[in-house]
Amino acid sequence: MPMWPRNLVQDALLSAWRNRAQYEQRSSERTWLIGILKHKWFDYLRHRVRQQAAQETPRDQALAAWVETQFSRFGKWRRMPDPWPATESWIESAELGAALRQCLDRLPTASADALLLVECDDQPITAVAELLGFSVGNVAVRLHRARLAMRYCLERRWFNNKEDSSS
Repeated sequence: MPMWPRNLVQDALLSAWRNRAQYEQRSSERTWLIGILKHKWFDYLRHRVRQQAAQETPRDQALAAWVETQFSRFGKWRRMPDPWPATESWIESAELGAALRQCLDRLPTASADALLLVECDDQPITAVAELLGFSVGNVAVRLHRARLAMRYCLERRWFNNKEDSSS
């Protein structure tokens, strides 16, 4: 397990201790601590994105180039994506979780962070843009590219493997 989650919890607890006099008891201690932890996590994401922004240019360019190969100059799919199976059994699979993690790891960090914040944390794009230090349009483009890359990756790493193993 990486150290950053532990460090975030420790920072949140230290911050709570230092600012305990400001606790107004309008919510439970647990809610107050979770709020502090959430803010520490956003601070961590901001710092991480700014720190890696210069290093990600080649990955971002590679993802953008790949997305461009998927569409004609008129914006139509060159080859429609394969339909995903209608079964629900794959949703709870540990193997799918591993495939999702592998696919997320292949994304540029800023794109993966934006995708997780919007899709998993239900954050609005405007808040994600502010948090990550990008324009709303840039976040929308990153989300579009990330979703396409995730679909492509999952089709190759998960769905095609399931079809091959079932025959």
